[in-house]
Amino acid sequence: QIDEAADIIQKLHLIAQELPSGKFEKAKKKIASKYDEIERSLIEEFVKAHRSADIGRMKEIATILSHFKGYSQCVDAFIEQSQMGAFAGKDVFRDVIPLCEKNFAVMKEVFNNPDQVMAKYVLNIYHLKLQ
Repeated sequence: QIDEAADIIQKLHLIAQELPSGKFEKAKKKIASKYDEIERSLIEEFVKAHRSADIGRMKEIATILSHFKGYSQCVDAFIEQSQMGAFAGKDVFRDVIPLCEKNFAVMKEVFNNPDQVMAKYVLNIYHLKLQ
């Protein structure tokens, strides 16, 4: 049901951008508010699907979110979730390669741009753990 709502609000959002301000301002604000709400719900659902390892649902949601302005939040949520508790051992360097390999396999299934997601993933590891 949220998938359908996302499709509709995405189209309304695009149409609203073409409307002149003034008499359409109230409608534009309502559309923008609903757009943000649905986007947040999709990201929350993506995180839930990730936690339960539902790759198919993750892919569906990532595809839907790729048309939203907050798509990068979906990528960020994936990175955060997949690195959570990953570096518990003393030797971070020993953990990095297997972690990247495991998650790149998921990225290839879930995202349309797995190489870009992996680049951001590695950069995040560098900034949080290696720097």
